[in-house]
Amino acid sequence: MSTIDNAVHVLLTTATDSVVSVTEEGEPMFTHGRHGLELLKPGRFQPLVYERERLFRFNGAVLGIWTEVLHTGSLFGERVASIEMSPEDSQQVKCREDWAALLARLSAAGG
Repeated sequence: MSTIDNAVHVLLTTATDSVVSVTEEGEPMFTHGRHGLELLKPGRFQPLVYERERLFRFNGAVLGIWTEVLHTGSLFGERVASIEMSPEDSQQVKCREDWAALLARLSAAGG
């Protein structure tokens, strides 16, 4: 099933307002705290990874949303589902350098 097909399936079969594509964030992330920066989800650094400790970032590949939700003025709505993508499949082209890197990757893969 393609990423797009998977996203449509998730949106149609779950009680969510939207579906977004994400990649897992493996690097430490911080938020402002009372005494400087505080580590988000410190349990991630334990030997056993808990599902609720994982952090994800929107990768920009897929954003599926019901039009009724858009009419409320919200981009994602309150209930957001996700489809996880690998970093290799999550290439964003935001500038000429990104485009050149993507072309090089595709050429190296024989595409």
